[in-house]
Amino acid sequence: MRPIDSIFVQTIMIGRMMKDLMGFCLFVLLMIMGFGVAIQAIQFPVEPFDFRTLIQVIYRFGGASHIFLYILIELIHKRPYFQIFGNLYLDVMQAESGCVGPWDFSSCGTSRSWLVPVLVGIYLMITNILLVNLLIAIFNATV
Repeated sequence: MRPIDSIFVQTIMIGRMMKDLMGFCLFVLLMIMGFGVAIQAIQFPVEPFDFRTLIQVIYRFGGASHIFLYILIELIHKRPYFQIFGNLYLDVMQAESGCVGPWDFSSCGTSRSWLVPVLVGIYLMITNILLVNLLIAIFNATV
């Protein structure tokens, strides 16, 4: 086999793997969004959310929609993304939600705030172990 044939075969293989990687990235994005929304809803259960606010963010970036856009990008997407890599933000989340007890999330305003560290642990196990193994299995099936 000539070297040019080998490069051609490897290029086709990389193209197929990139196609599989896009599907995997979409799956990871759904995981990040789902976790971010769940944590945000547990920490701040009385925050108003309605369809009108969502339409304002999508079609018009002015006025009160900047606050919603900040919440959408900063709290729901950025934190779960960096939590995959080990920056847990537990102290920041505890300070923002008003939890000032002797243990993490022990004396919060809501009764379900103890779920935050539990969900962070489950989320990290799923993203770090299962999703990496899923990616390896997808690439093995492609090759």
